[in-house]
Amino acid sequence: MRPIPPFTRYQEKILEHYYASPLRAEAEWTCPRAEGFLFAVACEPELVMPHEWLPVLMSEGASGPTSEQELEGVAEALLSLHNWIESAIAKIEIAVPETCLPSPESPAGFDRGSPVSEWSNGFISGCDWLGASEWHDFVPESKDLALGALLITLSFFANRAMAETFFEEVGKPHGVESFESMVAVMAGEFGGAAAEYGMVALAVRTALASSSAAGEPEEPEPEPSRNAPCPCGSGKKYKTCCGKKAKGKEGEARS
Repeated sequence: MRPIPPFTRYQEKILEHYYASPLRAEAEWTCPRAEGFLFAVACEPELVMPHEWLPVLMSEGASGPTSEQELEGVAEALLSLHNWIESAIAKIEIAVPETCLPSPESPAGFDRGSPVSEWSNGFISGCDWLGASEWHDFVPESKDLALGALLITLSFFANRAMAETFFEEVGKPHGVESFESMVAVMAGEFGGAAAEYGMVALAVRTALASSSAAGEPEEPEPEPSRNAPCPCGSGKKYKTCCGKKAKGKEGEARS
């Protein structure tokens, strides 16, 4: 297998062309939405293998014939994108493409097809696909409010109606004069929120790795994939059934 190339404008154009194809008219994926989804995946402290998330970004809603060469190019571009995001997170940089960052001076983030809105929707989809971000259970209570604020900021541009509700319930009571002012504030904090969210994820990843190295047996029993059917026969995915229970017990043991 050849090395995965760096993520460049060339790989981005491959993804833009793939998702814009009429063959995927029923799919809701766009390049910015895929970028938001992979940001959530890359922030997951437990490694998520490409064979788990590639089918989500390449198959759901797709129809019609696609050449093997094109599929290989798209898969390579997605892997390049994922590597770029992981590298930026590790360097505590903003792991969001500049085209997806809102501008406080011209915050048109809710416009139809806006890259900012697409990215936020992809981020939400990624968190949902990962199982409601179960790793948040390992964040210290003192950081809960801060983490909630980061999630709100990164999700803010996904839906204008939800953003307006947030303004009415939180912005006005805290002295924000108008919805436009709230949008400008969120736009200004968006990039920093992405970098900080990555920092929190890295801290949790380090804590989990240290705890695992100290407490796990040398030859642990193999664990089912997060999206595999749960072995208990419930019909649910492992991550939302016994896997979730196991994480809960693990968290109690650490507290």
